[in-house]
Amino acid sequence: MTMPIIIYQPKVVMTILDAAGSPTSDEPIDVSCDLSSLEIGVDQPSNTVSTFCGKFQIPDDIEESVTAEFTINADTDDNWSRLVGTQCQLAVWDRVDATDYRTVNVSVSVNPSLYGTTAPGEARQPSIDFPVLGPVAWANGSYTAPSS
Repeated sequence: MTMPIIIYQPKVVMTILDAAGSPTSDEPIDVSCDLSSLEIGVDQPSNTVSTFCGKFQIPDDIEESVTAEFTINADTDDNWSRLVGTQCQLAVWDRVDATDYRTVNVSVSVNPSLYGTTAPGEARQPSIDFPVLGPVAWANGSYTAPSS
């Protein structure tokens, strides 16, 4: 039986892109501490077609998705208010010392610090789906912390 890979404390960095899809001169933003989970998913729907000889399925276009679970903290608004209304490259290293990472371009439409429960004593933990603007790909490069 194959065991799933569970990723513990990944590094997640957002880089703002310009209209042409190239990184801007802004420093990448490390949003790792804002996330409690991140899922990069894929779905391949299919259409069932009936003929006189039987039924068969035709694969449809692949649909990729990015869903993030946030735990709102003191830095969440500072990180995400700069990202709202932009297209960003999301980069995910499975470990801080990894040399390969996954990358995908997404649209950031909302600031997660504005959402979640307002019940006393409960953590604010909204879930947000990001529109995916391109394919998920592997890239090579070690994580470098932004200069402060």
